Amino acid sequence: FFFFFFFFKQKTAYEMLRSLVGSEMCIRDSLKDIEFTTIAGENGKNQLQLDFKVQGIEKNFGTLFTQSINSTVSLVRMVWGSLTGLIMGRFGFNDVAGPIGMASVISQSAAMGLQVNFMQALNNILYIMALITVNLGVFNLIPFPALDGGRFVLLLIELVSKRKIPEKYENIINTAGFVLLILLMVVVSANDIVRLISGKGFG
Repeated sequence: FFFFFFFFKQKTAYEMLRSLVGSEMCIRDSLKDIEFTTIAGENGKNQLQLDFKVQGIEKNFGTLFTQSINSTVSLVRMVWGSLTGLIMGRFGFNDVAGPIGMASVISQSAAMGLQVNFMQALNNILYIMALITVNLGVFNLIPFPALDGGRFVLLLIELVSKRKIPEKYENIINTAGFVLLILLMVVVSANDIVRLISGKGFG
């Protein structure tokens, strides 16, 4: 059971994937003593002419390991930002997808990748699988009953109070949390089905 968040509804899943995979970040500490070329525009005013080049990274174990860590951290930040955005109301219910919605995303990404070649389609699928894995990990750490995060909170309470929570109450808490998660999964899955049929979900 997982969530996936769409930031731009007008983009296809593959376009969003490309924007994530192909994005590069340039960090410059200072623009002091840097001159930019200017050209005359149609209105007669000078305009800045910006140019850049991409410097490749040598492929070895060290760089691959570093880039893997950086990509994972980026995915964690994106998932966490999406989750907090949903809680704070920046994203609506239609921006959430469950297993059925993710199957559609994977199918669409693979189909778009096949327009380039098979390896591009495989790369798209692997990237989404990595995103799902990170998503599950972050979601599981939420301090909610029936999740590992909820279990950690109960252990923390026992550590602070130095008293073990009765198993009876712990089971009630976890059962209630599990039922709520199942209900949420049903609602999200129903929303996915309605969105596939009508093009628009509940929200």
